[in-house]
Order: sequence, then C-alpha cells, then structure tokens
Amino acid sequence: MSSGIIRWYKKDPINVWLSALVFLFVFLVYLYCMAPTVSFWDCGEFIACSYILGIPHPPGTPLFVLIGRVFTLLPLFSSIAPRVNFISVLFSSVTVWLSYLLIVRIAGHFFKGKESSGWGRIATYVGGVSGSLFLGFSSIYWSNSVEAEVYGVAMLLMVLIAYLGLLWWERRGEPKADRYLVLIGFLGIISTGIHMTVYIIMPAIFLLVILSDKSRLKDIRFWAGGIILSLVMFTLVPFLVSLGIALILSFIFWQLNPHSRGWNFIFALIVFAAIGYTVQLYIPIRSALEPAIDENDPRDWKSFKYFLERKQYGQVSMIDRMFIRRASWTNQFGVHERMGFWGFFREQYLDKSLWFIPVLLGLLGILESIRRVKGIGWMLLFLVLISSVGLILYLNFGDGTRANPLTGEIERLEVRDRDYFYTPAFTFFALLMGLGISKVLSFLGDIFTKPIKTLQLAESKLDGEGGKGLVYSLSIIFRSLINGFLWIITWMRRNLVYGFSILFLLAPLMPLNRGLHSPNNRRGDYLPFDYAYNILSSCDRDAIIFTNGDNDTFPLWFIQQVEKFRTDVRVINLSLLNTDWYILELKNKWNVPISLKDDQIKWSVDRRRSDGTIISLPRETYYDPLRGTNHYLFSYYDEKNKKLIRVQDLMIENIILTNQWKYPIYFSSTVPPDGRINLDSHLKKAGFGLKLVPEEGRFMYDVDLFHKLLWEVYKYRGLNDTKVYKDENAIGMLISYPEMFIELSNVYLTGGDKGKAIAELEKAVQVYPDYYRTYSILADLYRQEGKTQEADALLKKAEEHLKKLYDSNPQLLYLQYLGLFYIGQRRIQDAENTFYEAYKISPDNDISFRALSDLYIMNKKYSQSQKILERWVQDHPNDPTVNDVLQKLRSIR
Repeated sequence: MSSGIIRWYKKDPINVWLSALVFLFVFLVYLYCMAPTVSFWDCGEFIACSYILGIPHPPGTPLFVLIGRVFTLLPLFSSIAPRVNFISVLFSSVTVWLSYLLIVRIAGHFFKGKESSGWGRIATYVGGVSGSLFLGFSSIYWSNSVEAEVYGVAMLLMVLIAYLGLLWWERRGEPKADRYLVLIGFLGIISTGIHMTVYIIMPAIFLLVILSDKSRLKDIRFWAGGIILSLVMFTLVPFLVSLGIALILSFIFWQLNPHSRGWNFIFALIVFAAIGYTVQLYIPIRSALEPAIDENDPRDWKSFKYFLERKQYGQVSMIDRMFIRRASWTNQFGVHERMGFWGFFREQYLDKSLWFIPVLLGLLGILESIRRVKGIGWMLLFLVLISSVGLILYLNFGDGTRANPLTGEIERLEVRDRDYFYTPAFTFFALLMGLGISKVLSFLGDIFTKPIKTLQLAESKLDGEGGKGLVYSLSIIFRSLINGFLWIITWMRRNLVYGFSILFLLAPLMPLNRGLHSPNNRRGDYLPFDYAYNILSSCDRDAIIFTNGDNDTFPLWFIQQVEKFRTDVRVINLSLLNTDWYILELKNKWNVPISLKDDQIKWSVDRRRSDGTIISLPRETYYDPLRGTNHYLFSYYDEKNKKLIRVQDLMIENIILTNQWKYPIYFSSTVPPDGRINLDSHLKKAGFGLKLVPEEGRFMYDVDLFHKLLWEVYKYRGLNDTKVYKDENAIGMLISYPEMFIELSNVYLTGGDKGKAIAELEKAVQVYPDYYRTYSILADLYRQEGKTQEADALLKKAEEHLKKLYDSNPQLLYLQYLGLFYIGQRRIQDAENTFYEAYKISPDNDISFRALSDLYIMNKKYSQSQKILERWVQDHPNDPTVNDVLQKLRSIR
C-alpha cells in the first residue's frame, strides 16, 4: 500500500471502506451476469480483433484492441471470449468506484463546516453510495458492462477526466495544478483510440477552466490550444497540421521564455496530446501486416484518413448530415422506438412510472452544484446537455418517416435501440442524482438545526436560574419541557435522516432486481456462439457463404479466428461488398474467385453516396460476360426492372461466374430475397444454408441433410431456458430456428409423410417453445389425426407459456406473439385486447399498429381504426397502404 493510500485511509477510513464495498458489490454482480462467450453486434468483431490484433470497423478503437490483446494473454478464464468480456466487467466496476469518490468529493464542498455534526458526512456517504449504484445498475450502462464493448473503458476515461478536473479546480492557482490539465489533455486525445464519444467531455473541461481561472479567459495561448485539440473531433489533416505547428511554435517560445508558466503549460499540453494520438499509428502499422480482419485496409495515408473520418460506406460527414434532419424533433427527443431519447432515459434508473424521482434528484443535484461549486456545477450541466441534447442533434437518428434528400428514398428506422450512444448522459446524470440525494439528506438535517439551537439557548439560560421559590420551580418545569421538546426534535431529525438514508440506499435495489431478470443478465447465453456455429456447420468444405449484416457476420468471424472452427469457409458480408477495399481483400487475401483486375476494382472513395451509388464514373471498365459489353463497376439504376443495381449485386454475379462451380457457394438464410439477385430458383435449402446448384426448380430442399442438421448437428443451448434472457434482437433472430422446423415439416407434408411432419414440429416445440406458430400448426395436425385432446392441451400450454414468458421478460415481441396466437385461434377479441396493449407500449411499432388497425376493422370499429391510422399518417405521410385504407374508412363513415 502506497503512502498516499495510507494517508487517504487514515484521513477517512469510512470513505475508503464504503468505496471498496461499492466496487466489490457491483463487480460481483457484473461478474455473475457476464456473457460466457461472444455476444451479438460488435462484440464478436472486438473479441476477434483483440485476439489476432486486427482492425475493427472505423474508427478502429486501437487502444481497446491493444488492451484486449493483453487480457487475452491473462489466464483468467479457460477461453478467450470471457477474458475480453472481463475488460468491461473490471473497467465498468472501477468507473462506479470512481463515481462514488467523485460524488463524495463534490458533495464535501456542499457541507464544509458541517462535518462535525455528522449530518454532512451521512449525506455525503449516502449520496455517493446511492448515486454510484444507480449508475452501476442503470439499464444501458449495465448492459455494456457484461460483454466485449468499448463503453466500459470509455466511461472510465470520462469519469477519470471529470475527477481530474475537480482536482485541478480545488488546486487552481497552485504552481503544479496545471499538471492535471496536461494529463487531461493526454487522456482526452488517447481516448479517441477507445471511442470518440469520450471526447465530448473536453469542451466541458475547457468551460470549467475559463470559468474558474479568469487569467485563462484572456490567454490566447490557452484558447489556441483548446481549438487545436478540438479539431480531432472534426477533421484529420487540419488537426495534425495545427498540432505540428503548435508543437514547433510552443517549443520555440518555451525556449525563449523558460520560466513562463503559460508557455511551459502549452508546450507540455501539445507534447502529451501528440504522444496520446500516436495510439492511432497502430492502425496503419498493423494493417500493413495484413491481419485476417482488416476493415478498410487503412495502410496508406488516403485510406487511413478515410478510415478515421468514418466514411466506410461513403456517407457524408456527420457534421454535414446533422443539418439534414432525418426525423421529427418529437421522435428524436421523445419516445419513438429504437431512437427516442426520453423513452430511453425514463427507464434507466427506476420504473418508467417513477421517472420524476430521478429527474427531481438530478435537477436538485445540478442546482446545488452550481450554487455551491460554481465551476464544477456548470461543467456537469454542460456535460449532461452536450451528451444528450448535443448528441441527439449530432447523431440525427432516423425514425423511418423522412426521405433522404440525396436518394429520395425513405430512410429506414434504426435497426436497433440506439440508447448506448447516450451512455455518457446517463452516467453523469446518475452522479447528479447522487448529489441531489446528498442535498435532500442535508436539508432534512438542517431544518431542525435552528429550533434545536434556540431551545438549547433557552435551556442554558434557565439553567442559570438558582435559588428557591416559585421562579426556581417554574424554571425546572420549563427546563423539563424544553428538554422534552429537544428530545422529540432530535429524535425526529435522527429518524428522518436515517429513514431517508435507508430509503435511498435501498432504492438502487429496484434496478438491480430488474436487471437480474432482463437481458442484462447474460449468464448462460450461448445463443450468438451457437448461431455462428450452426451457420458455418451448414456449409460444405471450402465453401463461400454470403451473409447479410453484423449479427450473421461478426460472430462468424469470432468463431473462425478465435475458436478456429470451420476456417475453410469464406464469409462474405454483403454490406461490405459495396466497398473496393473489401473486394480486393476477398480476391487477394481470401482467394475468392473474382475475375476483375485490381485497378478495375478500385474507385474513388469520395464518389460514393450513402447507398453505395457512384456519383461520377471511374475510368476503368471490365468485360461483363452477362451483358457482353464493357461495364463500369458502380451502382446504377436498372430502367427495365426499375430497381437499383448495387455493387454487391454485380460482385455476386462476378464471383459466381468466375467460380465455375469450383467451390460450393451459399447464401445464409438471413439474406433477404433482394440480396440474392433472382437466384432463388437455383438455391437448395438445408438449415441456414441456401446452396447454389446448377439445376433449377421451385422450393428445392436437401431433405436428408436438412433433417440431420436440425436433429444432430446444430446446437440449441439456452433456447428453451427461460433463465437465459433474450432481448428484441435475439428474439427476432431466433425465429429462424422454429421456422426451419416448420419449413421441413411442410416438405414432409407435401410428400405425404404426416408422421415425420409432426415429429419435426414436436422437436421445434422442445427446442424453442417460445414461438406461437409452431403450436398452432402442430395442433392442426393433431386434430387431423383425431388427437383433439392433445391439440387442446397443446394450445392451452402455448397460451400459458406465452403469457408467462411475457410476464417474466416483457419484450414487445412476446406480446405480439400472444396476439398472433389468438388470431390464429380466431379469438379476435383476445387478439384485439392484446394488440391494444402492445400498441400502447409502442405506438410507432409497425406490427402492433397494423394488427390493431386490421382487428378494429374486422370488429367493425371503424372510428377507432381511423383514429390510429390518422395518427400514423402524421408521421408516415407517404405510406400508400395506410392512406388507401384511411380513404376507404372515411368513405364508409
């Protein structure tokens, strides 16, 4: 134990023990809930890149990859995935610990002079414990703390920078105080190697300094340094050029004025900022060594710049895009599904019906901070605003109702909940809640202070009355009464403060209990691992398989690169197939058959629009055997078929034609029909694999292989375990399993083998009992076989299971499953009631809205249907189906 820690412990051992208990409590919860292996979305890519020192998607997170590589070498767990997942567990727990210390340190300034009474210390400790636990068990923070994600490290850096800002503020004016600012500059710049979101704290620190140190307000050197460091958020070349110029000039002026505090500081700031940014050199250095995962191939200056500016798919810059609103203000700030900020915020800490409690505590915390510690208070307020309102404006998420002015097409709704982008806002608002709790407890202690002092003064005066007689007797009586009042008031104060302290300390148990029974608890979740395993197991030796998105690509990369499973299969992601660097890698690194020359593949990255369309034509052409002409490699609009032909479509054609049946070629069943370029008549299905075959036919199946994959090869760990919690994304993807059994059952039915058809459906119910369609179809087959009792029992079991499923894990999809189950059983009123409940939860959900509207019409409730249709049209004015139905309803009325 260092001497500094010893001094800290001796000064306030209670604070040390409380901070340790907070850390240990949260750490054990996270460790218990940690994902045992790979998770969906970016986790598979991060784990794989950490293990092989690869290059993940832009802007690369090089520092996280390096940290991840260190953790893969530690013998903490038996396999690689949990070692990288453990990064989030550890760093997130440390963040909660540091948050406790930050709350306590700020609150300590609220109660200076009151520590001796004990009430200030109680208020400080309780606020620190409660606020830090609210952070630790808040929904999105917790979900990022149990899997391989960047946000655990990112939030630690943000809270650490805020803590260092507080230390500077306390020591401002001292000769060595500027060292904190230099360290902050270094951490801020190096944080860009984790996640760019961290850097939004730097303007807040800048504001703290100019509000707290008037000399800096007029110091042009400080302003210049701040502007230079801020450029890292916007554009690469101006940042590097200005950083280099500033380094040279500050060194010269420092040498000319070696005792100048200003030049010493600015030179040190620029030097350490430059050192911090060197972490980005990992990207071109490692890319030049051609790792297996090398997104964008950023080995040269042009591709490196392109990579750091996050233009993977040729989109306009984020700054330009934020001025073209992709959604209404109401939806972006409100409760619109997948992207509405308020919808995310109100569910972070307590039940959404209790949203006013966190709001009031946070507002109280910010007001008291501004009143007591002005500079720190304004820094916290600015930080919360910029990481909420600022990010809403900057990220400009789409709500699926507005057209892209570049393409004229309606932009799709965000593909997943975007709450994780607001993690900094939720983090620092939890700190403000802790400060608000400290203020409430302090107020409860203070309101009794004046009457107690008054009574104590009166009692002391009466104590001086001596002698005998009536006056003396009355003084004794009054003293007794005063002592009685003192006892009562003191008892009230003590019990009020202690009672509210216990209440505030127990309050975080509400989000803790909710989180343990939610998808935040990843214990036993092998679904993504098995999903990847099953897709690759569907392929023949040395196959090529086209996949659709992150969740059927990143887990496959993980299982191939880390677990070394089916490394013979070449996975081609169709989204990335719109980029030149990826096509070059497929051809030159992975031996994918492509007939194009390298210079025919390359095109200017600055000429592509967000949908992959080339704006101006490149010079090179290639011979297209399908058209018999020289053809440009670019997206174009097919006038004959009235659709956009994407680069990925052209490349699928080229790969297939060049391959000449040398390697088996598959499409993953997750690839939508428009991604299969009209090849469905040449695809034979078995499980997740759609194999390209020379013969032509409709609905071709390799029945024996299909059955073998489903019954003998595929893994289904956790699918039928209600203790393994599934989020909306997982539930949506897991539909593939029962649908495959249903599909194979239909094949057997078509062939007249009803016994095998029933067996497939019974296996489906056993493997994944959460899907409504399996029960309905199986019950119909039972009835056809005369097994009426079995059918009725099965349907009763299905209804009970679906209700119980939603009660234990209230995901909207489960409620929709129940409603669709009722529709299948022709229980229309039950279906209407169920979908009305689903519609109330999320009026913007397409499935709930359309189902409820149809049920209203079916039940001849035309006015109710018209009402919800008109609400929908307000946000979706270009929906032709709804407009047509609405017009007919108006004519009926």
